[in-house]
Amino acid sequence: MADNTEDFGADDALRTENEILKLKMMLENGAKFGNLSGGDLPADLENAFLRNVMAFEQQYQQQKTTTVFAKLGKPTHFKAVEDIADADMPVALNELLTFMLEHGVELGVLSPNVPERELYRFATEELFLHELDDMDIPGMMNCFIYDEFYPDYKFDNSRYAVNDCLKLIFCKEHQTFWPWMEKQLRLNNNATMPLDEFSAIINQFKDAHDALELVDAVVEDCVILETECIVTGTYNAEAMVGDDAINYANRWRVVFNFDDDLGYYGIGHVEIDGINF
Repeated sequence: MADNTEDFGADDALRTENEILKLKMMLENGAKFGNLSGGDLPADLENAFLRNVMAFEQQYQQQKTTTVFAKLGKPTHFKAVEDIADADMPVALNELLTFMLEHGVELGVLSPNVPERELYRFATEELFLHELDDMDIPGMMNCFIYDEFYPDYKFDNSRYAVNDCLKLIFCKEHQTFWPWMEKQLRLNNNATMPLDEFSAIINQFKDAHDALELVDAVVEDCVILETECIVTGTYNAEAMVGDDAINYANRWRVVFNFDDDLGYYGIGHVEIDGINF
């Protein structure tokens, strides 16, 4: 039978070191610790985690900054966007994004309406100049989303109208959180109401059904008029009341208002034809 005494001794030493590291972080940074993974985290993994956290705190306190370009090692081999032919752009963009990823910088995009050439231009002409905290932590990634710099409001609001409005209305679960909803809004032809009253009306509609599900929601148009964005389309929902099946199918309209102070759109009016809320 193998003698594991040495392994147990090393493990105990690591756990003792971990407790010392925790105490040090509590005294120096006011850290609080619960049971990591219920207390079952291996001592070596916990040790690596604690050391990474300490390194992060120490480097963060130094408040040193750098640029994405410097973080990438100041590469000079990437061509200017205007020097890349359309046929070569897919390969050039892939090489750029792969290089960035290998050096701890990730660039993603949500909107399908961003051309590859624009993403390459943004990365090399703008993101390279972007400042970030100068951190050197093993495995740490600096992640950026193109849409956070250049929002595609038509794409975003169309998604929000379906995923964060219609889908939350046509489901049985009561909603306690309504993302993108304004504190005062309208429902169909009702007067403007507080969000909690809006929620109560929707939940009353849910309670009237034994089953409720949005089968489909199609976005047909999205129009931006100064500070207002209007998304329209059709919906198809199925419901059950006892043994009776009910089909709701008609048009919908969600109106967003842009908040200059907060810098984003909020839903201010929801219209669902075919339902008397």
